[in-house]
Amino acid sequence: MTVLLVRNVGVRDVLINGEQVSEPYYVLKELVERDDLDDVSFPILEGVLEGLEPDRIVLFATDQDPESTPPHLKAKDTLYIAVAMRELLDVEVEIRVIRENPADHDAMLGLYRRELPDVLDGWDGEVYLDVTTGTPAQSFALLLRGLEVRPDAEVVYVPESDGPTRIRVGDELLKRVADELLGYGLNDPAARILSRTGLDDLRTYAEARAAEDRFEFERARELYRGSPRTSWTSRIGWSAWSGRSRTIRWSGWPSAPGTSWTGR
Repeated sequence: MTVLLVRNVGVRDVLINGEQVSEPYYVLKELVERDDLDDVSFPILEGVLEGLEPDRIVLFATDQDPESTPPHLKAKDTLYIAVAMRELLDVEVEIRVIRENPADHDAMLGLYRRELPDVLDGWDGEVYLDVTTGTPAQSFALLLRGLEVRPDAEVVYVPESDGPTRIRVGDELLKRVADELLGYGLNDPAARILSRTGLDDLRTYAEARAAEDRFEFERARELYRGSPRTSWTSRIGWSAWSGRSRTIRWSGWPSAPGTSWTGR
């Protein structure tokens, strides 16, 4: 089966003679133009490629407007890291350029919403989303929008503590994303993300809230009642958790005569 790897490019991705590069945009630009890439390496990406053999890689890299971007931030743009990767990797590589501020969560959510359907739709093989590098806003947007388009995609993360030598799909990473989604009331996306984890209790809670959103109150009540008390539900307040199951009553549409309901 064919494999597609989609990833953000970050400053940490590149080493020159084994050392980090403080201004990768200008340093890598010069090396690319001179075709002098012998001392360039990408240890994090190499760690990913040890576990995967992608047929195609799509890289999201930054190239912000120099007139509106402070020089110290422009110097950290990652376009030429991506170009160097394309030159050195023995696989098809496509580069998607980010012109917006990569630290802006709203801008990144909008950009990945626009870009990812074009990248992922129609790909019949496996899809992997590498969220190891790039800004937090990029990682969150790639994860959220990627799973919206391809719920079957695998999430790839290379922990620094273990070194860039293996792939881990982290429940903790997905849990943090789901927590944030639940906080905004985005219950169905949270439930879909949690379906990819072993966090059964938190997933049940998200599914119950999503059922409420769809006015499936009997289903929501079953989920609330069936979920055990856990450390996560203790954190949000067990009385709130169990109280939700007690207050959901459904006997018809609220507008119908003689009916009543109590939701959230």
